[in-house]
Amino acid sequence: MASVPAADFIATISKYISSPSLVSITGSGGKTSLMFSLANSLARDGSVICTTTTKLCWPYQHEEAPFFVRGGSASGLRESVSANGSVLVGDHVACGKLTGIPPKLVDSFFRESVARHILVEADGAKGMSFKGYESHEPVVPSSTTHHIAVVGAEILASPISRENTFRLNLLMERWGVRERERISFDKLAEILESPSEYLKGSPSTATRMLLFNKCEILGAQTLCEASGNLSKLLVSFDIMAFVSLRRNIRYELTKLKRL
Repeated sequence: MASVPAADFIATISKYISSPSLVSITGSGGKTSLMFSLANSLARDGSVICTTTTKLCWPYQHEEAPFFVRGGSASGLRESVSANGSVLVGDHVACGKLTGIPPKLVDSFFRESVARHILVEADGAKGMSFKGYESHEPVVPSSTTHHIAVVGAEILASPISRENTFRLNLLMERWGVRERERISFDKLAEILESPSEYLKGSPSTATRMLLFNKCEILGAQTLCEASGNLSKLLVSFDIMAFVSLRRNIRYELTKLKRL
């Protein structure tokens, strides 16, 4: 299967993100890297705010300090966006993590057109490839126009385990998955499209994208099987892509038939 540079993938995804946008990124396995890659691409179209409604690892590679919004006040943010083009927004940094802001505040930024694009990391998974959801997560702003759900490709190639799945016990209780067994495509599709799991809090009006990251670990046969089976099973997403952000490779991008 042919591959193209991930920069092309990011540019392609960016074309599906109309302006103005509020993009919520959830799931597991590459959310932070995706958010900043998209921010760099969308900055060509106008101003960008990056933030989180949970926590994200402090991006030390970014020279600019974040714009701190405390106590629900965003005074000066518009001026900072105007002066810098792209702004990272949070409440504070502690223990190497940026603590985010309430989803209603993100909604207000969008309503007030503080930036052309707002990108939100709205979920956490302890760096694992897959997850089960607690009642309080994800924290998706209600004004979300584009929802990107990320999954680590390890779940397609390896048995499900406590090493690759965050809160595995929840998936075992709810979905009958078994530790150390490969999850079937049918079961995977059910979990990905469930309103209590990966589509929890996702507005029905949002453009929905499903992104499998770290696909460099997959063999060609596994990738083809996953793409072929899931494209037939998924009915709640608009786009599905298989990529390796780390290696700058895109393997496949498919437009899905959403019901």
